[in-house]
Amino acid sequence: MGWVAPIKNDGLLEDFKKALEQVDEKYYIMLELGLGTAMNLKDILDLKIGDIRNKREIVSYIGKKKTKTVFKIDDDLYNYINDFVKKNKLNDDNYVFEGRNHMRISREQVYRIFKAVGDEIGLPTIGAQTMRKTFAYRYYRDTKDITYLQSLFNHASANVTYRYIGVKPDIQVILEKESAKENQAARYALYLDDSGRKRLTAAIDILTDIRAEFDNPMNNDAFYGTVDSFLNELDKLIESYKYSQKSAYERNKLEEV
Repeated sequence: MGWVAPIKNDGLLEDFKKALEQVDEKYYIMLELGLGTAMNLKDILDLKIGDIRNKREIVSYIGKKKTKTVFKIDDDLYNYINDFVKKNKLNDDNYVFEGRNHMRISREQVYRIFKAVGDEIGLPTIGAQTMRKTFAYRYYRDTKDITYLQSLFNHASANVTYRYIGVKPDIQVILEKESAKENQAARYALYLDDSGRKRLTAAIDILTDIRAEFDNPMNNDAFYGTVDSFLNELDKLIESYKYSQKSAYERNKLEEV
């Protein structure tokens, strides 16, 4: 399984929902519940009809810390779920996400369906973690509260959470070590076997190769899409590096603006 990323674009997320619905309504319900609750896939697959029928909210307890989340179900989803239950003549003891012989479907089946639908609509980084990562990304986008997400998922640091949701940390964090000891270790590592200069040379070589190939008529759109994404990230890193080189006084003045 490859890298799984959150779905950041609202339009693409709606396309993904509709495509899942065309496969089977239960996958649409699964996605809505995953986006709303942040439950992991195992817990979602354990849900039974009695857990969601005629429910206006779903309470779940996430992670090792059992952090409580409450997902308010809007009228559209409420009616959709109840229509699904009626149409399929399901009882409270039935699994919501059943396969053959009333057994719940497997994680592997969910992955296959999600991956196939993602590939079909041009989202190659879809997988079983898509729901949770998308919940986290959207929560951070709306609140900028990385600390809550770090605690919710029991991550060792905020940087782990930033990577999990595919977002760059605040520029004060991304290019700074947390202690003087870490800075000393970085200096030693960069001078060891001249690794710092070698890494810089390798980075320069990559940029030189891209510039040399930029006008090649054999390049397809995917090449330029990759280059654009790469340069966007590089622009952010360059700005962060410039900021990190400013004095504390200069930083404070910038932040006051």
